[in-house]
Amino acid sequence: METVQFLLWAGVVTLASIAFQIGLATGHFKSYEWAMPWLWAASGGLFLAWLILTIRNRRNKKLQIHSPVPQKTPKSNIELIEIKNIEGAFGGTVYGVPIHGPLPTAVACLRNMPVKGQTPKQPQVNAHIIYRDSKRNEIGSLSHGVWIEEREDHVTLAVGETKCLVLLVRTKEGKLSMVWQGSYYHQNSWMNGGLPSFCVRDAELSRDPSRIVIELLDHWKGTRIKRFVLRATKNTDGLPTLKIQSAFCSFLRRD
Repeated sequence: METVQFLLWAGVVTLASIAFQIGLATGHFKSYEWAMPWLWAASGGLFLAWLILTIRNRRNKKLQIHSPVPQKTPKSNIELIEIKNIEGAFGGTVYGVPIHGPLPTAVACLRNMPVKGQTPKQPQVNAHIIYRDSKRNEIGSLSHGVWIEEREDHVTLAVGETKCLVLLVRTKEGKLSMVWQGSYYHQNSWMNGGLPSFCVRDAELSRDPSRIVIELLDHWKGTRIKRFVLRATKNTDGLPTLKIQSAFCSFLRRD
C-alpha cells in the first residue's frame, strides 16, 4: 500500500510540473496549451487519491495499535481417569442422623487435566446421570450427583484436581441404587444467605443397568461440558463392572 502511495505522489508531482511548464512556455510549447487543463485535472485527481489513502492507512495503523489482540477462550480438559469400587458411607445432614452405613459403591474419578502453555477453564459442574437397560430404555436419572467429600450439589474442577462421582450403590438387600443430592430449606437457612442445604437421597433401580451416561453440566449456565458413556457388565456377587465406552464434547447423542 505504501508503494501505491509513492507512485501516486510521484505522478502528482510529475504531471503538475509538466502542466506548470506548459503554462509558462511560449513559442516551442505553444501548441501544447490545450493539454494544460487536462494535466491539472489529472494531477488533482491523483493528489486526492493519495490523500484518501494516506488518511485511511493512518487510521488502520491506530486501530492495530489500540485494538486488543483477541484471545481464545480456554476450555476445560476434563478426563475420566478411573472407575473403582469403594465402601461408601452416606448420611443425611438433618441433625447429623446417619441414613446409610458403609455400602459397596462404584465411583468415577474425573480430573481437569493441565494443558501445556494454557490455563484450562476451571468450571463448577453438576453431574447429570442417566441409567439405561440393555434395550437402551431409561430406567433412572438424576440431576445432581453425589461427589465424594462434597456437601453441595456441585463441585469445582480445578486444574490437576481429582473429584470422584458416585455412580451406583449396592444395598444390604443386594439391590442397585442411584443416589443424588437433595436440597431442602429449614428455619436456619437465612444464616446461609437463604441458600438450601443438601442431604443424600436414594432410589432403587428397577433393573440392572447396561449403560450409564454421565453428563457434566455448567452449574451456572446449564450448558453441557462433557459426556461419558459407560458400559456395565453384570456381576452376580457384587457391583457391575464398568468400562468407559465413549467420551466426547459434541452435542451428538451416542448413548
